[in-house]
Amino acid sequence: MAFHYLRLQPIARPLLDSLTTRFAREQPTSPYLPRLRELLEKAPTLAVG
Repeated sequence: MAFHYLRLQPIARPLLDSLTTRFAREQPTSPYLPRLRELLEKAPTLAVG
């Protein structure tokens, strides 16, 4: 879900960074965490233009 929101709203990056940090703190063993971090690292290249 974060990926799709980020793709549609690149300005949401600070919010998604904050949510990822909190998610990592609360669910450090989640199998989704590495993928989420990977998507956030690539986020700047997903912006249109």
